[in-house]
Amino acid sequence: MKKTLVIWLWLFCLSLMISSCEGCENTRPAPLPQKVDITASAYSELYINMMNPTGSMPEYRVKVVIKNGDQPLKFDKVVAVFIPSQGQPLVQPTIKYVEGQDQTPGTTGELEPFILQPQESEEFNYQTNGYTMDLLADVGDYPLQFSITLMYQDKAIIGPYHANLPDLAQLPSYDKSLSEGKELKATQLEFF
Repeated sequence: MKKTLVIWLWLFCLSLMISSCEGCENTRPAPLPQKVDITASAYSELYINMMNPTGSMPEYRVKVVIKNGDQPLKFDKVVAVFIPSQGQPLVQPTIKYVEGQDQTPGTTGELEPFILQPQESEEFNYQTNGYTMDLLADVGDYPLQFSITLMYQDKAIIGPYHANLPDLAQLPSYDKSLSEGKELKATQLEFF
């Protein structure tokens, strides 16, 4: 009890020092919301290989929805990762540059943060593209995993959350649902 009280007092004093720091706006972490719901749905989708259309193959498509709670949420990067048990992961960051900034690969432009007001949501989509067969070759006896992390100024503020992806053949077809005008039925992922 005494140790917990000391830790809470220390955290309270630290928060007072940070909030009273003049000119520290850019060094403060994004405020953590009371509650953020992150849900993900998985589909299969046909990856069209533009260089070799006969080499087209199924791929994973994961739709992530971030629904904010009761406080504004500020983050500047969403990092999605497809993780095989062996081999290299497929890392897919999502960022926005401030309008007019140089967006040439390898340059470091200023990032524009994503800001979700209370109860707002944002959707992000990730595909394994032409890497699907490499990822599946590296899973061994384990399922391919999907991970999502919200970042602010290169620090994780929410996550990472992980989910096991079902076998690609068991997932509903994103393309078929759209072409037949049917409602998209997805497999919900469970984060751990």
